[in-house]
Amino acid sequence: MSFSWIGLIIILLPLLPNIVFFSFPPQDVPSNLKDGGMIINILEHGGRILYCSTMILLKYKPTVNFKWYYLIGMGICLLLYYALWGRYFLNGQTFHSLFEKVGGIPIPMAILPVLYYLLAALWFINVPGIVTIILFGIGHIFNSYITFNQIR
Repeated sequence: MSFSWIGLIIILLPLLPNIVFFSFPPQDVPSNLKDGGMIINILEHGGRILYCSTMILLKYKPTVNFKWYYLIGMGICLLLYYALWGRYFLNGQTFHSLFEKVGGIPIPMAILPVLYYLLAALWFINVPGIVTIILFGIGHIFNSYITFNQIR
């Protein structure tokens, strides 16, 4: 077990807009939102912690037969995710804009980072990372979908 700088960078890239988000949070957050309950929250938060740990502390290297499609997929997910954050900031930082559909896809701001992180774990052939990001994805997407249904 050792520290992976590449794993840390992979984890931090989607989190960059969140730094700005904490400085400019939405002012119109409904006060009565419910989440998916304890098990879904454990999947989401536990999966997040375990994924970050596996990507940073288990030193995996990207596959020797470099698979461009993982990196291209990660780049597309990240660019789309950043564009959606741009939409949030340009549209007055409304809570609803965090959950708006894009091209008929609900909650893209929940789906895109999960796909990005899954592609990273696949690229690294990091089986614990694949398992934990799936757990995180179930919890994160489920909780986001519950919120989406409450605010639309």
